[in-house]
Amino acid sequence: MLSERYDVDRMLTRITQLSREDRWSALARAALRSDLYAALVDLTRTVIESTPGLPDPLGRVLTWEGNQAEGLARARATLDEIAALEQFDLATLSVALRTIRTLVRQGS
Repeated sequence: MLSERYDVDRMLTRITQLSREDRWSALARAALRSDLYAALVDLTRTVIESTPGLPDPLGRVLTWEGNQAEGLARARATLDEIAALEQFDLATLSVALRTIRTLVRQGS
């Protein structure tokens, strides 16, 4: 659910499309993918821990998002701006990852 709401699948696809022409590019790509998965796990944990007693997953996400409205608006603006770009590189995807990490930090 969080993966869909924050376009993580698209980010993973874009990471896969990054260059692998040398060892360092391949390592950077793998590190970015791993970090994105870790950020998604951390975001999921943050939502669960900050919404105790709510049985419905969507209800938990919506409650958490409601409590993070200001930071979430900034994050969504950044993620939407990145998603609108035609070309992606390590820099833009790193900023997208940092944006997800910031949500985790603000939401905990």
